[in-house]
Amino acid sequence: ITDSESNSFEDGIFDIVVEETVEQEVDVKLESTTTTESPATDFVYSIENGEVTITGYIGSATEVVIPEKIEGYPVTSIGDEAFSRWSSSTSITIPDGVTSIGDHAFYNCSSLTSITVSADNHTYSSDDGVLLNKEKTILICCPGGKVGEYTIPDSVTSIGDYAFSSCSALTSITIPDSVTSIGDHAFSYCSSLTSITIPDSVTSIGDYAFFCCSSLTSITIPDSVTSIGDEAFSWCSSLESITIPDSVTSIGDYAFDYCSSLTSITIPDSVTSIGDYAFFCCSSLTSITIPDSVTSIGDYAFSDCSSLTSITIPDGVTSIGGSAFAYCDSLTSITVSEDNLTYLSEEGVLFNKAKTEIICCPAGKVGEYTIPDSVTSIVFQAFYDCSSLTSITIPDSVTSIGNCAFLCCSSLKTVNYTGSEELWNKISVSSGNDYLLNATIHFNYIPGAIPEIITPSTDSDVAIDSDTSMVTGLIPEMTPVDVAAKFEGAENIRIVDKNGNVLAADALVGTGSKIQLVENGEVVDEVTVVIQGEIDGNGIIDSDDAIYMLRNTLFPDMFPVVVDDDIDGNGVYDSDDAIYLLRYTLFPDMFPLK
Repeated sequence: ITDSESNSFEDGIFDIVVEETVEQEVDVKLESTTTTESPATDFVYSIENGEVTITGYIGSATEVVIPEKIEGYPVTSIGDEAFSRWSSSTSITIPDGVTSIGDHAFYNCSSLTSITVSADNHTYSSDDGVLLNKEKTILICCPGGKVGEYTIPDSVTSIGDYAFSSCSALTSITIPDSVTSIGDHAFSYCSSLTSITIPDSVTSIGDYAFFCCSSLTSITIPDSVTSIGDEAFSWCSSLESITIPDSVTSIGDYAFDYCSSLTSITIPDSVTSIGDYAFFCCSSLTSITIPDSVTSIGDYAFSDCSSLTSITIPDGVTSIGGSAFAYCDSLTSITVSEDNLTYLSEEGVLFNKAKTEIICCPAGKVGEYTIPDSVTSIVFQAFYDCSSLTSITIPDSVTSIGNCAFLCCSSLKTVNYTGSEELWNKISVSSGNDYLLNATIHFNYIPGAIPEIITPSTDSDVAIDSDTSMVTGLIPEMTPVDVAAKFEGAENIRIVDKNGNVLAADALVGTGSKIQLVENGEVVDEVTVVIQGEIDGNGIIDSDDAIYMLRNTLFPDMFPVVVDDDIDGNGVYDSDDAIYLLRYTLFPDMFPLK
């Protein structure tokens, strides 16, 4: 090659290199006017087998564009929760090379209003800012900042897990007839969603599907639905009513728990099982009919339904979980079909069929209750929250008392046991039964037998004056239950005020009240209460008592007292006692009652 040829060749090469460089620069400039990638330093990522997975975002841009390459390697994946709970970004653009998006990748991004996918992406697509698969048959994620109303495209057949979760500003969502399944958590935490219609095409509603949709007041489930997942409508606190179609065969665990506005629900004959905690804490639910098709009722299924007054168990039920009706404060009766081969009820109390186990005494049971002689076991939480139960008779056939059988039985003061103290001590009593063990226990009790006269119990500190029929030793601020527990046959004791009116359970017993022993509705004995220093009969010692006493010493006919109360202990009843009593109300330690 000659020098001239060499120069010409070099010139030619130079021209080509310059020309290619210019073209590349032009291409870069053209691309930059279309989209601007976010810098790689804004992302947390990993590289494996020559491919990049985005695992997190640490930038602050409002518009995030995921780059096609990082460190020269293609971005192919977005990892689980990669952008989860990121609050600053309003839009995210996904490049064409991404073939995998992990679980909850954009979950709870409260400011995110748009997810855009490159048109050249072969796996995913977007529509109106919503992420779908390429064929637009699966709705993957609606951005959390979407506001108002949204209509799902007709092409969609499946609403994916967490698809609309935490879209707290969406008020209305239209589901087309093409949809056949609603995934787990699909609409959870859509707190502004007031109503939704599920089309006839849907066959399954996933776990937590409408969890915590706190503004949802009504929902219609079509006949096409065959399964409702666990906690599907849990914590829908505004949901007032719901009709379950005949196609549903099971109600999942926690399905309607904490639906505190739910007043009624119709369970169809197709349902065979009611899951654990299914209606837990549905505090407005007043009644429910369990169909004959149901065979099992789960643990705590109706627990804490505080407005539920009665419930009927059909003949097909073979399994009732622990504490199924616990904390139902208004429940006074559990009725079991006579044809049921597993359970029975007597006096509104639930037993096994052989009546050897007492399973549940309704929490609304009031007063006294006698356990049948056939019972050998009082099971777990059998009398749980029977807070108005004052007296119980336990037969000597009982050999075991389960955990928390008498938990929260705060009014239980008297236990009548038909066996000896030695036999009582052999009963296996599990933990959580302090109210039972701390009550006054009467051994060798004979059911139906009552004293002929009012008699203080052996451990009582009260006394009765047989000449005046007055009882002393009681203290102020005692309820009728407290007072009755001081006497034998407490279940036959009633307390009336000075006018003969029966005192309410939460009233206070005061001086002048009457303690009556009742047999077959007849008063067989009566004594009058005298509480030292409590003069006006309201059960409380205060300055009003001192004033009333002073008036009595001046005008005894106008202000009568039950007994002359020698407060200062000098043997004389006069105005000094009134003055001393006033001092006692002000300075009890300095002026004790004598």
